[in-house]
Amino acid sequence: MSTVAAFKAGGHNAFVVGWTGEVGKEVVSSLAATDAYKKVYLIGRRNAELPAGPGYEKMEQRILDFDSLLTDTPSPATIAAFSDADVGFCCLGTTRGKSGVDGFIKVDYEYVLGAARAAKAGGLQAFHVVTSVGSNAASRMLYPKTKGRTEEGLKELSLARLSIYRPGVLLCNRAEKRLLDQAGRFFLAPLAAVAPTAMTVPTKVVGRAMVVNSVLGGVEGGTETLENAAIHAMAKKDL
Repeated sequence: MSTVAAFKAGGHNAFVVGWTGEVGKEVVSSLAATDAYKKVYLIGRRNAELPAGPGYEKMEQRILDFDSLLTDTPSPATIAAFSDADVGFCCLGTTRGKSGVDGFIKVDYEYVLGAARAAKAGGLQAFHVVTSVGSNAASRMLYPKTKGRTEEGLKELSLARLSIYRPGVLLCNRAEKRLLDQAGRFFLAPLAAVAPTAMTVPTKVVGRAMVVNSVLGGVEGGTETLENAAIHAMAKKDL
């Protein structure tokens, strides 16, 4: 039996937290396109409209008060939001400009760790999380330091499998227009055309890479980190 066939026979369920963001939407799209998972739980602050089409019938939305994640000991109600899923995808993230310093740390660090803790208590085995290129807990800069602290905190949870994805500059048509992002994509477009894996990656590629890797790697295997080039390579593999 092939690796993919064995995974499909395992009857796995997944959750996606941060699924309405640009990467999260692509994770959901890739999950809809595969029969590797029996059920997918979409965890958010409120219900949102889902696309109609094949694969979305296995999606179920769950509502969560995210501030309930701000504790080392999650409540039974918080754990229940993540229960019945042995594979988790975390695409939570905001910006300093949108949420301020404290808000950025709360979302990108505290919420992510809280989600992993609650999910582990609910039966999680494999956790797939998006951070960023250059993540470094020792950095003096807020963004890479926070992402690095998140990675280190997740490692301390001793999950059966922890897959960290460090994409470069994300390329997408954001629903929320950001002037700096638009300028950055304009100047990086020539580089992306010549050397697509060097500094940039489409959000669609990140989402697919996370789903493909979750199936090919199973639910055990310790900790791994996929840098930008590895994300591109993983997305090209077949399921």
